[in-house]
Amino acid sequence: MEYQLFLSNVKESLQEKLPGEVLIEDYTATKNNGEIRRGFLFRKEEESISPIVYMEDYYERYLHGMEIKGVTDGLLEWYRQSQKIPDTVLEAEYLKDYERMKGKIVYRLINKEKNRMLLEEIPHLSYLDLDIVFCVLFSVEKYSAVSMLIRNEHLRAWGITLDDVKRAAGRNTPRLLPAELQDIQNVVMELFPGCEADHQFDGLMYVLTNVQRSHGAAAILYPGLLELIGEEWKENFYILPSSIHEVLLVPESKSPGICELRDAVYSINRSEVAEEEFLSDTVYYYNYRKKRLCM
Repeated sequence: MEYQLFLSNVKESLQEKLPGEVLIEDYTATKNNGEIRRGFLFRKEEESISPIVYMEDYYERYLHGMEIKGVTDGLLEWYRQSQKIPDTVLEAEYLKDYERMKGKIVYRLINKEKNRMLLEEIPHLSYLDLDIVFCVLFSVEKYSAVSMLIRNEHLRAWGITLDDVKRAAGRNTPRLLPAELQDIQNVVMELFPGCEADHQFDGLMYVLTNVQRSHGAAAILYPGLLELIGEEWKENFYILPSSIHEVLLVPESKSPGICELRDAVYSINRSEVAEEEFLSDTVYYYNYRKKRLCM
């Protein structure tokens, strides 16, 4: 069954099983790097917040043997859970109140070239071959977040400027999303608890992200952080853009060479990183004596 027919059948099945006041509407969104996602919006007339589910993962499950009934039952359970809205998410109802929102504004890093159309619609700042964009962060949990991308119309509604947003995000991001730097061995052991450490690789590579592990590549912007790492290591280091969620740091003395690092980044970006999470193919270099990050 092709995707559009799959969506139609699931939508019809959902509408039959949901209460009459819940309307299922088709929803399309352009995500990071121009990725188009399609799904459903569950709307109630009296509610100002409508949950949205994207259907690509459910379609994959269907292609691997799950029946339409199984997909529908899973979506119904997802909708029931979505109705348990945490208090922090209810803050979205106060979006027009900038004084209430400004303490939740954070910054993120995205690829410039792949987001040219999006960047026309949102406040942003250029940074090397990347762009800094801004979000309102409603809740923070490990590996996930409830957030809203700030658009030009929000600035107009709030009566503020890009500089105002930049200052707010500069204060909030390191505070709300503290940086986390770990040897990659520790990260692997955390993700795969049964895995034994291979100590010959200790100190070769480090993972820099935030405690939430979501959009953690922006930690390279935290004031004084790269300088602190360089001073601790007493050497320059390379920064490999693993994804929008984290970067890899390689001390220069442990590097196999710039060509090898470039090849590794290029290969991993095409084999391991989802298109929506791609950040860059560029290898960056931090000179700790000059306190300078460059491409």
